[in-house]
Amino acid sequence: MAILSEFGARKLLGHVEHELRECVTVAWARWVREVKPLLPACSARGRANIVWEFMVEEARRRFPNVPVSEAEGRFVLLFHQQLNVLFKKLSEDGLPRNYPTQTALEFAQQPELPGMFDFARVTVGYELNRLGTELASVSASCLDGPAVRWRFELSERPAKIAIVPSQKKQAPAKEQTKRVRRKPTAADNLRVIKGGRTDNDS
Repeated sequence: MAILSEFGARKLLGHVEHELRECVTVAWARWVREVKPLLPACSARGRANIVWEFMVEEARRRFPNVPVSEAEGRFVLLFHQQLNVLFKKLSEDGLPRNYPTQTALEFAQQPELPGMFDFARVTVGYELNRLGTELASVSASCLDGPAVRWRFELSERPAKIAIVPSQKKQAPAKEQTKRVRRKPTAADNLRVIKGGRTDNDS
């Protein structure tokens, strides 16, 4: 199976990049708001599992018409019949936290796996700060065996749609009519006075 290039992934995910990021940020916000107050001593593993469940729930809500594979406990979205996307918590080196189990290694090497779409795989993952209190990064990455082939931060804003101004023909400007003033004559300077006479009659 050929590994998808970063350019190809950006092109395929451009219209959903922001939505994928929101799956992560909404899930983390729910953890902080709904679960953390109830489980202040929750382990990092338990927290990751809960956040993953929230990410999956958010992805189902945002992408109701996107095909899904759930073989062997994985939740994988298939975009454009070309690209598998799954969600993970990442370590500082950009690798999934459950790495390198044998199952994870097989998945990262991108061979054909039973019960899964036979397409290139991209991981949408998040990193936390050192204290584990805030999101430090939300990215899309491609694993090639034990290494990260490429990785880029997911956009925080929806993709902009280019608006092309319509080429409306402007109506021709109206020709300005030039006003010609008549040169005054001697008669124009005559002033009528009482009795019907003019100044020139005297």
